[in-house]
Amino acid sequence: MEFVGSCSFGPLPISLKNDLRRQPGKRWMKISERGEETIECVDLVSGRNRAGKLPCWLLTLKNVDSVEKASKYIGATMLVKRDERPALEEGEFYIPDLIGMDVFVQSSMENIGTIADMCNFGASDLLRVQRNPASSVGEGPLIWIPFVEAIVPVVDMEQRRVIVDPPEGLLELNTPAKRKEKAEARKEEVKAMRKLQMRKSGLKKSLIKSKQDHLLAGLSVGEQEERDSLLKELLNIDFKALQVSFVKACERSKTNECRLSGFTKIPEIPLVSKQELERWMKEGTYTGDGETNSGKGYWKRGLDVIASNRVAVASLIRPNDDGDQKLDKQKSRLQLLAQHLRTIENLATLEFPGDVCQIPWFICTSSDLIEPIRSLLDEEEFFGLQSTQVCVITVETVPCFDTNTVAGDHQILRMSPWKLLQSVTGDGGVLKALATEGLTSEFAEKGLDYLQVLDDPTSQARIADPFLFGYAEAQASELTIQTVEWQPSMDVIGFRELQNENSLSYELVRRYACKDNKDLELCSAASPLGGYILSVSFAKKLHDSGFNFELHSTSPSTRTFPVYREKDGKCELVKDSSAMVLESSLLDCIVKCEPRKVSIVKLV
Repeated sequence: MEFVGSCSFGPLPISLKNDLRRQPGKRWMKISERGEETIECVDLVSGRNRAGKLPCWLLTLKNVDSVEKASKYIGATMLVKRDERPALEEGEFYIPDLIGMDVFVQSSMENIGTIADMCNFGASDLLRVQRNPASSVGEGPLIWIPFVEAIVPVVDMEQRRVIVDPPEGLLELNTPAKRKEKAEARKEEVKAMRKLQMRKSGLKKSLIKSKQDHLLAGLSVGEQEERDSLLKELLNIDFKALQVSFVKACERSKTNECRLSGFTKIPEIPLVSKQELERWMKEGTYTGDGETNSGKGYWKRGLDVIASNRVAVASLIRPNDDGDQKLDKQKSRLQLLAQHLRTIENLATLEFPGDVCQIPWFICTSSDLIEPIRSLLDEEEFFGLQSTQVCVITVETVPCFDTNTVAGDHQILRMSPWKLLQSVTGDGGVLKALATEGLTSEFAEKGLDYLQVLDDPTSQARIADPFLFGYAEAQASELTIQTVEWQPSMDVIGFRELQNENSLSYELVRRYACKDNKDLELCSAASPLGGYILSVSFAKKLHDSGFNFELHSTSPSTRTFPVYREKDGKCELVKDSSAMVLESSLLDCIVKCEPRKVSIVKLV
């Protein structure tokens, strides 16, 4: 028996696999019922073609004159005897004769498998080849090959083999495994698109609820790349948490300062002069008085700590306020910091010969500057430092708010319709970034004892200052703060020394501007712009305890930002100093440190 076709629903429409529709006579139906197959003889009376999307032939069978009788043959397979098959023209083959034939590749005559079936999906017939496991062609159990003369030039019925000459990549492309991978990839793509749509819907609701829906305007205008960039930026922000932080920051700035007691008064210790240090390096000798508790003594002790490879440095490099991506300002600063690091390393090695001294340097900046700074370091060959000792990491940024809007309705500022005005989260954000990267734990494993954190270093805040390391070592401090005299232009969190009390308190520096100079309680004010030295054990303790650096609000009147505003019905960029910046400060962690383990040093 040979396969002719299969029946579907209705009055016996049939998809024919052979041209026996015009020849009345006996046929056989293979019927599957309840898992069992039976073959039944039927008489074919006539057949006619039915056109349409599913072309087929309608057959009339003897004694099958009702829907009930015809339904018996739905899904059945029509068969014919082998010797009753019509003769084929040259180049035509019966499918059963092809099944089981070996398939060889013409170029290598490698046996890649055997023909398992023939299928047709509209364009052409396809050979379904059971792949030879030993074959180097294709992947998966099956290979699909179009049954056309250009690809299958030889069909040798006598030797039971076909020879194929497929275009390059066809055998790999048409494997079911590849198609399955594509299907899975498409499925994942659709799933990701649906998830993105849900996130966009949630984002819109969140922005409307927090009265920041003006940010949505950029999602409907501009180039696709610009809209995608804005969407990515918005989706990375937890607006609910941001709103809570903003409200707390505003409330915190209105409350009384945090009063902490038990700290000793700030000692004023002179620095070793630059000329003396240069002479020290030139002569290779130490010319100080040798006292342990003196400026020079702390310097020497700090150099010992540095020479023992027990310190690391993290410096915050801020983006330009004007949004310019050029690194001219940052390049000069990084170069000076690198030069000073090399000087300190050389000085430590000179004073304490032994192991090679390398100070790990972590450059912390916003995500926008990560790649530019890495490229700059590569171009400048790390400014003379070893590439293994320099690492660039990302510090979290938060949007800036408009202080000109109605109270309680502060809008997030934009630099363009597709970019928010954001600021890095200060030196508190630096420690958080280091902990997030797992570096605070790594410091302890590598035997580091001290970490210096500098926020946009000034001329008074020297990177890897041996004096501070020596002072921290001598006092067994967990937190050492180098202070500089506070100026009204400083927009950072600071603290003040209270007269007639051995206690310190700290608050927002902007509050100082409101203080009456005749206030007898205010003896002096200082800002920790000089940087911090933390013991690695204290930094790790902060992270392990889940200490959260709260955001503080500042209005930097001395800085201007490019802000995208609507003016006279038009939108334009204007220089604006009304931005409220949210930043965290390392000074907050003073509440987690015992007073006797805090050293506050005012360098003069």
